[in-house]
Amino acid sequence: MLNITFRACLFFSLIVAAIFCLYIGNVAIDHNSMEEYCRYVNETECDIVWQNLLPLLLFWFVVIFIPSLIISLIFKVVYQKLSGKQVN
Repeated sequence: MLNITFRACLFFSLIVAAIFCLYIGNVAIDHNSMEEYCRYVNETECDIVWQNLLPLLLFWFVVIFIPSLIISLIFKVVYQKLSGKQVN
C-alpha cells in the first residue's frame, strides 16, 4: 500500500514549485524587451539582473508551493480515509 507522509507531501510541493519557478524564470528572460531581468552583452549573451529576477521567482514559488502543499495534504487525508488507514 502507498504510505503518504507529510514529508512526501512537502517534497512533492517543493519540486512542483521549483519546476514552475524555473519555467517562469525562463519566460521572464526570454521576454526581456526592456532588459529588466537580463542586460544583453551581445545578441546571444546576457547578464542576469538578480535583484529584479529573484523577487519574481520567490513570489511565484510561494504562490505555487502553498496551494500544491494544501492539495497534496488533502489528497493524503482522502487517500488514507478511503484505504482505512489512520490519518497522521
